Amino acid sequence: MRLRRFLTGSLCLLLVAGLQTLAAHAAPGAQPWSAVVHCSWDPPKLRCRFRPLGAVAIQRVELAVDGAPPQVIGWQPFASDGATSAMLWLVDVSNPARAATVARQQQLLKQWVTTLRPWQRVGLAVFAEELTLLAPLDSAPTTVSEALDRLVARGHSTAFYRSLLDGIALLARVEGERKSLWVFSDAMAEDTAYRYDDVLQAAQAAGIIIIGLGYPERDSQRPALQRLHG
Repeated sequence: MRLRRFLTGSLCLLLVAGLQTLAAHAAPGAQPWSAVVHCSWDPPKLRCRFRPLGAVAIQRVELAVDGAPPQVIGWQPFASDGATSAMLWLVDVSNPARAATVARQQQLLKQWVTTLRPWQRVGLAVFAEELTLLAPLDSAPTTVSEALDRLVARGHSTAFYRSLLDGIALLARVEGERKSLWVFSDAMAEDTAYRYDDVLQAAQAAGIIIIGLGYPERDSQRPALQRLHG
């Protein structure tokens, strides 16, 4: 089952485990949006977690099992029960020619740090020939912000798949109800020992969502961005 589905329109239907349907209704005329959904079956209960990726106000949620509405015990906002979210920001610094792009990413992430909620745990890593951890996942926001000051495009080769696997391994070792790996890269891969399927299998096994933000330096690099589409 794909962990990330790109959906359009004000009504999105997510097929869960082939039998269950989860429908989220957004405001009429809403822009196309994406959602992440994960359901776990603990007989006789089905527990579903979902969230929109983007600014969209969900007005109503419906769940159907074999076409019939089951008894819903209740809806809870995330973190209302003390749950936490772990995010690792992974920035590609593999080419000095991308210095301006890395600087833009630096400013974006610095702004993001200021909006973090208490239940969000964030770490920062960079990669070129290998992954380097600049701020562990239990770092305070001020520590992450200071680590962002050290972002420099300096590498000369890109171990893209290996670095994603290393990022997944870091996330797998921390506690968190939700875990996500945010990849800021042009997705130009120069390592040959690993492939897309290796990364996908590792992420699924660890329950980690990968979100790719592509930054091509020129049009000829756009096809490589497909590596960021999960």
